[in-house]
Amino acid sequence: MTIAYKTDMYCINQTGSLPQRSTVDAALSLNHWIRESHFAGKKVSSVFLDVKGGFDNVNHKKLIDLLGANEKVPEYLADWISNFIWTREIALAYPGSPRTQNVVNKGTPEGSPLSPLLFIIYVRSLHPDGEQTDTFTSSYVDDFQIAVSSPSWYRNTRILEERVRGINSAAASLGLSFSIGKTEMMHWRTRREKGDRSECRIMFQSHVVQPAGKAIKWLGFWLTDNGETSTHFTKRLALAQAAFLRIQRLSMPGKGLTPYGARRLAKGIILPILLYGAEIFDPTVTMIDKMQKFWNRVLRWITNAFYATNITVVSAEACLAPIKLYMRQTRKMTAVRITTAIPSNNIGTAMLPVGYPVVDDYRYPTNRRQAFDNNKGGIRPKVWISTSMTSAQVPLPIDEVGAIAASFTPQDPSR
Repeated sequence: MTIAYKTDMYCINQTGSLPQRSTVDAALSLNHWIRESHFAGKKVSSVFLDVKGGFDNVNHKKLIDLLGANEKVPEYLADWISNFIWTREIALAYPGSPRTQNVVNKGTPEGSPLSPLLFIIYVRSLHPDGEQTDTFTSSYVDDFQIAVSSPSWYRNTRILEERVRGINSAAASLGLSFSIGKTEMMHWRTRREKGDRSECRIMFQSHVVQPAGKAIKWLGFWLTDNGETSTHFTKRLALAQAAFLRIQRLSMPGKGLTPYGARRLAKGIILPILLYGAEIFDPTVTMIDKMQKFWNRVLRWITNAFYATNITVVSAEACLAPIKLYMRQTRKMTAVRITTAIPSNNIGTAMLPVGYPVVDDYRYPTNRRQAFDNNKGGIRPKVWISTSMTSAQVPLPIDEVGAIAASFTPQDPSR
């Protein structure tokens, strides 16, 4: 992992199976890029791609050649990886089969912690080199997204078709392909935009990809075209309720699990399902109330308390806080993680405004300058203002994360 990082064998746009890079960073950076492009007065569209059978189609020879072509990769490491993936055979076992051993020349070993890293290195070339402010490509292991911005939806689709052809051609050279059935497209709108949604579509491998409706699911996040969050948390609430229906049978009044065991199940299973996405999304007051009502049911199940019992007492007895406090804690922990990461190693950190106190000065190229030059009222501050802890009157998603961290952490990253 250290050698791969020092030798630039993967890029900043790749997340997943790498330290300090998660689904939160992928979704947050995409949301930020979309909002920033909207502030620049542009239309934004995205296409989401999924590599078909990614790990199973890694060509051994091409991977070894890729490692060998990098002069910074030690020869012993390339030889070790070659031995790790080459010396494998497979045989079909069924009644009467000859069980003939055949050499496996594709795929990385399933279940190995090294396999995801090898795949990320293998698909590094699918990410374009060079700085582009009109296109943003990111991935989470084998899930890719390409976002483009321009003055019109139609021009976006033409640019997307060109980008998709390019990435599809690069994937074909590696022996990979994208799943047509899992390819989706979304035209992003601002909250003020009303009326019919754009019907502009793209062609992908002789198939027409129609734009999605109001929401699209990516990496477990339900992303809506206008940025509202109720859809996502409604889905998370439904999943948490389904999980609760299954596990509550394990502890009935007077029998089953102890309250301590029930509490561990609630905190280890139900709470993470319910709070997924709270790192970057702010639920509405109505949505928080719905989630709290469900959480109250869970607390009463843990403590076997009567329905009329004061919920504050039940919460204290179960040693579990209200949902709103957990959300606040999650946002703060995420803010600290992103603002203390290395910008050259985390796409979210690299999108923080210039002047924000981080460990180095690297910044990912975005539409920030044009966004605040074109915004209503003339030029807005394009850099971080430590006195007001903001970079604009209407802060962007990652700017909000920076403001949360700055409110309770030292402004000197060396402290």
